[in-house]
Amino acid sequence: MIRFNNFTRHISLRKIVASMLLIVTLSSQTACDPNDVNKIASGITAEDASSDVSTVNSLPYSFADSDTAIQAFVIVARHRGWEDSSIQRWVPFATAIMNRESGDCPLVRRGVKFANDGLNCEIAKQGPHSDSGIGQIIAGYPFKGSWVRPVNGGGWSLYENAAWLCPQENLCSPDEIIATPWTSFTAFVAALERSGKQPWCYTAKLRRTGTCRNAP
Repeated sequence: MIRFNNFTRHISLRKIVASMLLIVTLSSQTACDPNDVNKIASGITAEDASSDVSTVNSLPYSFADSDTAIQAFVIVARHRGWEDSSIQRWVPFATAIMNRESGDCPLVRRGVKFANDGLNCEIAKQGPHSDSGIGQIIAGYPFKGSWVRPVNGGGWSLYENAAWLCPQENLCSPDEIIATPWTSFTAFVAALERSGKQPWCYTAKLRRTGTCRNAP
């Protein structure tokens, strides 16, 4: 068993180029700048939406499989109305962050232990922390609040200023973020729309890394 949060891996240029090529093969949706959270796609039919959700939820995710993770990222971003040019700019950053934060597995919390070396993202023991999903989202960015679980047990609760993801996306707890791959990627893309790279580049040390310096 291995712990994803101790895992570091080089993202090959081949995978980034392949991910960009994937973008042009997917059907286009309504345009949206990823930095404008209010411009959500309005031209998606119920049939299209259902197909996108089903596809993302059925992809064969595995630990360190960046190709599958970025395929899901592209589908969700396009579903939300991102332009191809915007997706292409964000693909290298998204690829690196998903690999660094969750090992490309969408249904995990920080501290997770994988079974079978992460094949099919099989979990031996779920992580105990609130960082959740493909991007290890801690609710509240750009605020300082977070989800917490009482030390004596009980359900998740929210700090006062950590609720933007709840009314916006109806994702109101860490468990709801990792309910499905779709909800996990939705939380990740929504955080990019709202705050850009900031949630993953919040210290001077992180901002000096190539991942953060080269982000859009």
